[in-house]
Amino acid sequence: MIAEELPTDIADKCKMLNTMLGLHFSGIDLMLTPDNKWYCFEVNTSPAYSYFQLNTGLQISKARKSQNAKNFSKTKNVIKNKN
Repeated sequence: MIAEELPTDIADKCKMLNTMLGLHFSGIDLMLTPDNKWYCFEVNTSPAYSYFQLNTGLQISKARKSQNAKNFSKTKNVIKNKN
């Protein structure tokens, strides 16, 4: 298994989909057809990424930890501002 970069336009669409669904993190199942068309099968709100992490060397767990800390900080600030 090899980690591949998505084309910028597809990556941007995935980010927009994630935002539209109100998610901070998701696993988006994509397929590229032989005629270069991209299809989205599903968006997983709690993806099991350990298989990909182990087989590609991508540091998904570290990225998740960092993102969770940022999200927690934002939520804490919103709660403080409401009081």
